[in-house]
Amino acid sequence: MQNAQLNRASLNTLNQQSLSTLPADVDVPKYDRSKLTAGIVHIGVGGFHRAHQAMYVNELLKTPGSESWSHLRCGFIRSESWFT
Repeated sequence: MQNAQLNRASLNTLNQQSLSTLPADVDVPKYDRSKLTAGIVHIGVGGFHRAHQAMYVNELLKTPGSESWSHLRCGFIRSESWFT
């Protein structure tokens, strides 16, 4: 338990400001994320499918005019409460 807490404490937050600090070989969004609207609602208790789907949606969002295909995430268990 203590190791998990230490690992979480040493992680950097991933947000719009920290994207520019990532290595050059990391694919970061080049599209304007503030213009995205939800077109997909993922209702579920796990992030495995959502993570894989996000990779494909990210590729779609690189296409101009696809701003309405962002995700809206809904979690129903306590461990996913930070998704809502």
